[in-house]
Amino acid sequence: MPGMDMTNAAAAATPAGNTADDMDTMHKAGVTTFVANAGKDKTFWRQPMAFTKDGDVKVFDLTCTEGKWEIEPGNAVDAMLYNGVVPAPKSASPKAIRSASSATTR
Repeated sequence: MPGMDMTNAAAAATPAGNTADDMDTMHKAGVTTFVANAGKDKTFWRQPMAFTKDGDVKVFDLTCTEGKWEIEPGNAVDAMLYNGVVPAPKSASPKAIRSASSATTR
């Protein structure tokens, strides 16, 4: 706009620690942590959900609760947990198998 000095506008609009280089550094650290820990925690990858049988139907029970989810070592955030984990356990069945699900929120 005429009459406005925009010399330092970009610097003022970008708070310290939020530059593109800062984000690149943060993402690189996250990927490095992910790769270093992949396969070390057997609960990291979605595990098949336990089920019961009602005749020839597989029945999956899912309980939803609020809790903490550690998104990186030492950094836990509030989350919805599904049977105590995020992401929810895998409840897949072959298409030829009849299945049902029940969900409880606590």
